[in-house]
Amino acid sequence: MFGGMKISAKVYTGMALVLLALAATSCLNPVRRGFASVWEQPISFEQGFSFTNSFTVPFADKYEVQVAFQRTNPHQIVSEAMNELPIKFTVTCDGTTVAEGDSPRRLGTTCSGAEDTRTVARFQAEPGKTYRISFRVPGALPSVAANKPIVRLRAVRKSSWL
Repeated sequence: MFGGMKISAKVYTGMALVLLALAATSCLNPVRRGFASVWEQPISFEQGFSFTNSFTVPFADKYEVQVAFQRTNPHQIVSEAMNELPIKFTVTCDGTTVAEGDSPRRLGTTCSGAEDTRTVARFQAEPGKTYRISFRVPGALPSVAANKPIVRLRAVRKSSWL
């Protein structure tokens, strides 16, 4: 197959095949790419909205609880939601609280043309354990209903990016 090729062409072809194989492996395993979503749940900012959800994680790492809002206009940030989230939540494992928070706590925000995201908690988690999130909205925020808010759990696995 490589009989008539120069050595440099063989080396470059081999390197290209290795990079192609690495890229294919990364695409086939989306959980191991950075910021992989473990689960998402639509939420409503109506007073008294609540849910409880159990989950497991695919690998040991740090995870984030985020609240995200779709943008109805790609040039406008959902600023009210980024500043005044009326929420309270806890994440527990085996009866121990591993994360909790409320509306004033903000660990970071990100904005893209598609959504605005606010990180409200970070915690270390391990596979094989069952975690439970309890989420509640003690006050209404009807102005964000059109932005289809969700609460999301994501892995913070930056080290696996190619």
